[in-house]
Amino acid sequence: MKTRFPMGFLFTHEPKLQLDGFLWAPISFMALDADDTSLLLKSDIKTKWTTNTEKGLLVSGIPGFTLNYGKEQFKKITFVEVDKRIYGITPMPVDGPWRPMGRFWSMEVAEKALHIDTSHQWSVEWQAMLNQNRPQKLGVVYEPAYQCGLLISQYDYEGKVSDEEGTLIYARSVGKICIYELGDAAKSYRAMGADTSDIRFANPGWDFEETEKQTQAELEKWHDPKASTFLRCTAIDPGQRWCIG
Repeated sequence: MKTRFPMGFLFTHEPKLQLDGFLWAPISFMALDADDTSLLLKSDIKTKWTTNTEKGLLVSGIPGFTLNYGKEQFKKITFVEVDKRIYGITPMPVDGPWRPMGRFWSMEVAEKALHIDTSHQWSVEWQAMLNQNRPQKLGVVYEPAYQCGLLISQYDYEGKVSDEEGTLIYARSVGKICIYELGDAAKSYRAMGADTSDIRFANPGWDFEETEKQTQAELEKWHDPKASTFLRCTAIDPGQRWCIG
């Protein structure tokens, strides 16, 4: 019988094993802090528990999106648009704290990201990516309840989309991230997401055109090409199966 693990281990901040295929695994369960424990306790045992292989933790039912930097440079801040929602992404500094500062992008988040000392507060993996072109296929999987996620590099897959369980994509962990939603004063940009039809049903008078204008204005307020990158990304089917090492 295989041992089962919470998927939340992908996002916890305790020291990890530095072994290929086990970068998600804690060195010691005694190293979990209060935020890590809270995150793991929130996992739904039916959908957020899984097993592992020698190549990584088997994951599905988790939100995410692909990134394609192409000729773009990796900078301190990455803004992404996914399904008409805009998020700000910052690398998690090695000295934490792991739990991000609230759900929405703010001045406090921006200042912390822009003034970070990358040579000391970023991991070796993040330092290697700073100001480097990233032609390989990158993606993000994240835990919405805690605004934390993982940058992953996809390297292989098996199966076909037409298979009963779909494809299984193999990916390596690149580094942890904090992910924040851009919001207006009413924090309502989530209305631009995939649940738009539900929003229209609940509030048929919603002015989506005005909300989109506010979204773009908010992005222009924060996006500085010298320090940040803006990408349009592709959402990943939440049912996608992953093996993340």
